Amino acid sequence: MAGLEYLTNCAIVRSADLPMSAGARKGLSTMKGVALVKGATDVAGSRVQSEASSSEIDKDEQIDFSLLAMEEMARADAEGLTLEKVLNEPQLLQKLKVQANRSGVGEDAVALLDHERQLSNALRSAAPPGGGFSAARLRRARVGFRAIAERFFAAGSTYELPLTAAEVATVFGRWEEADESCVRAQPGGEEELLASFAPALEKVRALLDPLVPKLARGMAAPGRVREIKGKVKGKIRVVVVGGGYSGCVVAKFLDADKRFHVTLVDPKEYFEDATAMPKAVVDPGLSPQDKEGRWPQIVAKYKGATILNGSIVYGLCTGITRTHVVVGAFRRCVPYDFAVIATGSSYTSSIKTQNPSLSFRWRQMAQERAVLEKCKRVIVVGGGLTGCEFAGDIAETFPQTRVTLIQRNDKILPHISGAHEKVVPVLEALGVRVMTNCDVTKIDQLSGTVAFSIAQALHPIRASCVTQTRTLQRTRPWMLTASSGCPTR
Repeated sequence: MAGLEYLTNCAIVRSADLPMSAGARKGLSTMKGVALVKGATDVAGSRVQSEASSSEIDKDEQIDFSLLAMEEMARADAEGLTLEKVLNEPQLLQKLKVQANRSGVGEDAVALLDHERQLSNALRSAAPPGGGFSAARLRRARVGFRAIAERFFAAGSTYELPLTAAEVATVFGRWEEADESCVRAQPGGEEELLASFAPALEKVRALLDPLVPKLARGMAAPGRVREIKGKVKGKIRVVVVGGGYSGCVVAKFLDADKRFHVTLVDPKEYFEDATAMPKAVVDPGLSPQDKEGRWPQIVAKYKGATILNGSIVYGLCTGITRTHVVVGAFRRCVPYDFAVIATGSSYTSSIKTQNPSLSFRWRQMAQERAVLEKCKRVIVVGGGLTGCEFAGDIAETFPQTRVTLIQRNDKILPHISGAHEKVVPVLEALGVRVMTNCDVTKIDQLSGTVAFSIAQALHPIRASCVTQTRTLQRTRPWMLTASSGCPTR
C-alpha cells in the first residue's frame, strides 16, 4: 500500500487473526437499516462456518455483533444519567465539551467542573481513617483550591466562564478570605474553601444540566453507521485513529492519493506539535492568531491542513471491530478496509490534552503561563529531552523562579552520548538546579511535594508547580486489514 513506508513498527493483521468476539456474524437485527450479523460461534466459543457466503452479505453492511452488547450497555448507562456520571466518564466528558461549545455555555465551564471533580476525588481518597480533622488534608485542599482560583477566577484569566465579571471577582475575593482563615489549620477550613466557590459551581451546573438528557438520548439511540457516498464510493477506505505524528503523516499522504478515502478519528480538531510544547507553554502568544507567539506556530486544524479530500470524525475511539471503528459515546460506526491505529501516548500534565476546540486550548495554554509566572519554585521530574527543555525555557523566561530538574539516572539525556556534560553547564547558567541519581518515590500534586531518595535516604521537596515529563500509555502504530497476508512488524 502506498505510503506504508512512513509507518514504523507496523503490523498488518488478517481478519482471521482477530479475537472471536470481533468476528462478523449472521443474524436478524438491524441498526438504522444496516444488517447486524449474529450467531457464528458454538457453545464452546469456537468459530462456525457462516451459512451465508461473503457474496450474500455486503461487507459494507456487516456490523460486528459485539456492537449489540455495547448498545445494550450504553442503554443501561443512559438510565439515570447524571452530570457527575458524565464528568467521571471520559467518552461522555468529551461529548459534553462538544455540546457545551455548541450550546454557547462553553468548554471552559466543563473544565471548571472537571477540575473541581478531580480535587474532590483526591481529597476523598486522602481522608484520614475514621474521619475527623486532618491538617495534611487541609493543606492539600488549600493547594487544590488555589489552583482553581488562580486559573479560573484570577483577574485577567483567559478562561471564559458563563459568569459576569462581578461574579468572578466575588468568588476570588471569597476564596482569598477563606484561604487566609485556613492558615490557622482549624476544623471547618475545607468547607469554607468549598463554600467560596459554591455560587459559581451551582450556576455552571445549572447551565450544563440540560445537556445531560441529550447525552442520555444519544447513548440510548442505535449507533449510526457513517456511509460513504458519491465520488468516494468504491475507493479503498482507510480509517486513521489518532491525529498525532504517525496518524497525520499517514492520513495526509494517503489523502492526496485518489485511490483512497481517508477518515481521521481524533477528539481534537487540530494537530499540536508536542515536541515544541516547552516553548509554547512559556510563550503562547496574545491570541490563537498571534503568529509571534510560539503556540500558534505549532498547531494546525486537521481540516484543510491534514485532510483535504477525506473526512474527519471527532471523538474518542471506543472500539475497533472486524469491519468498523466505533467512535464516541454515541457509538458512531466508521467502516474501513484498512484501519491505522496511531493513538500515541499521554502525559499526566497538560503537555498533551484532548480538548476539542482550538480556541479553548489556547486559553488553557495562556493561563498555564500566567500560573507559571507566579510560581516561586518549579520542579521538573524527568531529565529527557522534554524535561531539559522545560527546565531551561522556564528558567530563561522567568528568572525569578527557582527551577529544579530531577533525574533518576546519573546523567540527564542519557541516550545522547556526551549531552550531559554539555547541557548541564547551560542549565546551571540559567539557574536550574540539576539533581541526578534521585529516584522519585511519590508525587503529591495537591500539596506540591515530590519525595525522592538519594542512596536510599528519603528527601521531600516542595514547589509551587510540579511538571512530570514522562509519558503514559505509549502505543505503537498498528494497521488492521481484512485482506489476506501474514502479520508483520
